[in-house]
Amino acid sequence: MPLFFAVGFIAQTAQVLLIREVFLNFQGNELAFGVVFSIWLLFLAFGTLVASLVRYRPSIMLVSIFTALLAYLPFCIHLLRVWKVWTSLPSGQVIPLFSAVVYTTMIAGPLIFLCGALFSVALRYNEEKHLISPARLYILDALGDLAAGVLFSFVFVLFLDHFQVIVLTAFVCVLSFVLRETGTRRAFALLFLFALCVAVMFIPRLERLSEEVRFRAINLQLRLADIRHSPYGEVAVTQIENSEQLDFFINGNYYFSIPDPYGIAVQAHSLLALHPEPKKLLLLGGTPIISEALSHPLEQIDCVELDPTVVSMLLNHSKGREQVALNDPRIRLNFADARAFVTVAPESEYDIVASYAGEPLTFSLNRLFTEQFFEEVKRVLRPNGVFVLSLTVSPDAQIEMIQRTLCIISTLKKVFKNVRCTPAHLTIASDSPLETDPAVLAERYINRSVKSDYFDPALYATLFQPSEQERIDSALERFSKETEVSINTDENPNAVVKSLKLWRLLSTDEDRVFYDAIESIKLEHIAVIAGVLFALGSVLRIFRRDITFSYSVYLTVFACGFFGMAVSITLLVLLQSTVGIAYSLVSTLSGVFMFGLAAGAEITLKHNFNSKRVLIILILISIALTFSLLSILPLSSLIRSRTFSAVLFMILSLLSGAIVGAVYRVALALCKDMPKSAARIYSVDLFGATFGSISIGCAILLTSGILISTVSVSLVLFSALLCLLTAPHRP
Repeated sequence: MPLFFAVGFIAQTAQVLLIREVFLNFQGNELAFGVVFSIWLLFLAFGTLVASLVRYRPSIMLVSIFTALLAYLPFCIHLLRVWKVWTSLPSGQVIPLFSAVVYTTMIAGPLIFLCGALFSVALRYNEEKHLISPARLYILDALGDLAAGVLFSFVFVLFLDHFQVIVLTAFVCVLSFVLRETGTRRAFALLFLFALCVAVMFIPRLERLSEEVRFRAINLQLRLADIRHSPYGEVAVTQIENSEQLDFFINGNYYFSIPDPYGIAVQAHSLLALHPEPKKLLLLGGTPIISEALSHPLEQIDCVELDPTVVSMLLNHSKGREQVALNDPRIRLNFADARAFVTVAPESEYDIVASYAGEPLTFSLNRLFTEQFFEEVKRVLRPNGVFVLSLTVSPDAQIEMIQRTLCIISTLKKVFKNVRCTPAHLTIASDSPLETDPAVLAERYINRSVKSDYFDPALYATLFQPSEQERIDSALERFSKETEVSINTDENPNAVVKSLKLWRLLSTDEDRVFYDAIESIKLEHIAVIAGVLFALGSVLRIFRRDITFSYSVYLTVFACGFFGMAVSITLLVLLQSTVGIAYSLVSTLSGVFMFGLAAGAEITLKHNFNSKRVLIILILISIALTFSLLSILPLSSLIRSRTFSAVLFMILSLLSGAIVGAVYRVALALCKDMPKSAARIYSVDLFGATFGSISIGCAILLTSGILISTVSVSLVLFSALLCLLTAPHRP
């Protein structure tokens, strides 16, 4: 039935749009995944449950909810872009996490509630019309999710803005009614389709106006000069009124400004003077500095940018200097993931490797600050090569900032023999002695006959002032003795955890309570909850033996919902830690998971797997798959293939989805009253997934790492396994 396919299609489209918008509000932090999934699942469960209790004509409710969804979706997206106006935050102020969660919940909650209600009403409509089995409806819904996810990753994101995606989704939904209805209702549906076709002409303008209001909410003087969406996120170019400078932002984070000839000259000449005779330079980001770097006698500059959209927009808005530089035969521009490029680069290839990755605020950025990445950089450096990290170090910074800096420095020292943080906002590392004497650096600049209109070698005395260097060295030495120093790795991204603590420091008192709540969720709390769930089953076995079997089935559905969401978020984080493109693949990963749901339900339906034994086997497979997550990072490091990593993630997502879908279908078959139980089982599944999203995605995974997360998931699954093993057979 096309109608049930449309139910899944609109729900998945709404979810992906919410993720992308909230991801931008969180400035690219992966905590957005856990927050969105938590809100999504919680309100989806409530919507499903409430709609299952309302007794009204399903056909009228179905049309009403579809209409309300399509009407509110664009309004919801716009509100997510402009809610910061309501907070009266000063320009440049860090967005409070608690406020972001509250406003996101208030805005997105009604939309998600309608998505849950839509599925529940579709179940009742199907029951009334006797169209297909509930399990088949579940499969069609999952296939709609899959179609929307795949189309978003490979079609929508390349050619359509968010409002255009909404119009196309509305078209699919209305078309499903056209195929189902006859007579007057079909005529009205066709008329609505025509109205949508007309609306397409005005959508780009509405999208632009909405985006402009979003940036005005950040700063009333900001003017949006250009904005584009790509598979990697949003690239925006803004301009302050009455100013010629253009600022580039990627996923809400500042990247660089043009024209900034003096700032670019300082970066380029500070960098290149750190090596006695550089011939080959590798730039990971920092594309604008090549115009000044070419004034040095370099043989080759390899510049790596992840998103071609960034370079395209740079060329469109530059005044010719960058265009001339990019056409120089010494420049090799590579559109690739920085870490992947370094991984496959030849050994001992470069004299200088410079990383302009910003700060390790997210798992995606943190990949360029870990021990494993530094080992790869060391491999591609020549014997006297220098690694340069654009990292600001200040002895006067807050202790949380210094702790994060010490984490990165300690990680560098584990790989390189010599590490130094300079006053020029560059941290340098090498196995050879490091030279930062201003006189030596100026001599290197002069001996190379470098000519620049924006730099004078006398500036080295200010940039690398010896007294300031001594102050930085002594401060870092003192703090390293007073604070606990940790190593930043792919498995334990401690720099990200310390960035969250820094975010906490810059927030309000209410937000700090929220951060403290996140940090307080530990493995022992999950263990207690798992124990209580099993104990409740034991009590029921003594006093209410007649419902013990049903309880064990519902607990299994809850545990597998918890497992499915915990694994999905863990895979997203691991994808960011290894490949770094979870933002572009989140809809595909979600779509593959939904395909797994459909496949698992279909297989169990086709082969008539309807026994408690099947549930026991599925839980055992779930426990094994959960612990298999621990092998992803070692395998990815060993094989060094982005394709392998991406395929591995897709397979694991498919398997986890298949398990959840199979459990749902078997649980339906084991319940006495299948039609009435379908919505309840679906709600229990969603509540379990919500618990997994909050406890694992928003807390344990970020604060305790992957190992503790897998143990937590296994404990919940194990409690369901024990209940099933000790429960009587179906009465």
